[in-house]
Amino acid sequence: RYADLNQDEELMMVVKDISDAGDQYVLGVGLGAGTEHVSRFYKSDLPNVENIPNVNVKRLAEVLANKLEELVK
Repeated sequence: RYADLNQDEELMMVVKDISDAGDQYVLGVGLGAGTEHVSRFYKSDLPNVENIPNVNVKRLAEVLANKLEELVK
């Protein structure tokens, strides 16, 4: 299914396929500065997909905990 795609296209298609299935949540996390590109692959306009670019590694646990809390409420 993904054989003729380059790596970027493959990742975007996989994320879209997961989103379309509707039974999972996809979160793209960019660790450190300069990781804005995660928003290109993990498009928040897709259902059940979000992105959090530029996360400081020291704050990763806090950021993920806040996101999990938001999702379960």
